[in-house]
Amino acid sequence: MHTLGFKDMRAYYALVLGISPEAGEAEIKSAYRRMVKKFHPDINPQPNAQERFLEIKKAYDYLLAFPYAAFTGAESRPQTAEAKRAEERNKKRDMRRQRADAMRKQKEVEEAEIWEKFKKSKGIWILVFVVMVAYFVIMGACIKNIDDYPYENVKNPELGLFGSVVVMFAFSYLMYRFYRFIRS
Repeated sequence: MHTLGFKDMRAYYALVLGISPEAGEAEIKSAYRRMVKKFHPDINPQPNAQERFLEIKKAYDYLLAFPYAAFTGAESRPQTAEAKRAEERNKKRDMRRQRADAMRKQKEVEEAEIWEKFKKSKGIWILVFVVMVAYFVIMGACIKNIDDYPYENVKNPELGLFGSVVVMFAFSYLMYRFYRFIRS
């Protein structure tokens, strides 16, 4: 078989996959999937399924490694109108995706510039001051609530104590996240 020329080898392997020698990549892949489903040794119990499967794999590898157009200088097949429309749709989709990526990157750059200006302004310090005041007010209220334990005329004083501790931890975590946000 090694003495066969390109056209003969391609014709032989195309015959193995049940396609024409001029078949394109999509048709080769489709035929390969179809044949693998039919002759895979795990699916097909026939004794020659293993050899047939290996021959299909060899044909697939050869046909993809040596496309018809590469040796003939021609397209593997003339494009149909549907294939041309699909190609146009893919080009338009790729262009829209590229525009969207460019717009997203532009927006990220603009937001980064705005954030850098804000970090250098007085506004960041006002924001930090307001958040810190809120933090200390809430912590003070929770500590006062804990200090008043046991509560008078309350059925479940432990619930108020637990709530205050949870609020303290939750707000401390939020402050930590705020600190990380400011640092970034």
